[in-house]
Amino acid sequence: MEEHVVVTVRSTSRYEGGEETAVFHGRGLLRRQEGAWRLRYTASTPEGGRLASEVRLEGDCAFLQTLGPEGYTLPLDLHQATTARIPTAAGILPITVHTRHLRWDEDGIQMAYTLLAGKETLSQLEVAIQLHKE
Repeated sequence: MEEHVVVTVRSTSRYEGGEETAVFHGRGLLRRQEGAWRLRYTASTPEGGRLASEVRLEGDCAFLQTLGPEGYTLPLDLHQATTARIPTAAGILPITVHTRHLRWDEDGIQMAYTLLAGKETLSQLEVAIQLHKE
């Protein structure tokens, strides 16, 4: 099943020395298949920030992918730490992802995870994506 949705994304990042919250509004396409959900969306902030992502839920795991030339995928697994490679201006940064919370239902997606480079915490993130039928 496929349907167009309106999305509101609230992303809070806590890091050493501060916290930032951004709220994005946009549209997406939600596809539901047996054993998997997929949401592809674009959204923006009033200040001009832009976000294009795809979130896939497959079994007990989720995959958060940023779309574009410098895109990357974060695998989220409640049962074990995962790894990812994020492109930066200085090159590829290998990170470890510790998923603390993952929930997906008819109203949206809630994710909480920590990104580490080696043993150093880069950021603790909480992302909520609200879905509304178009």
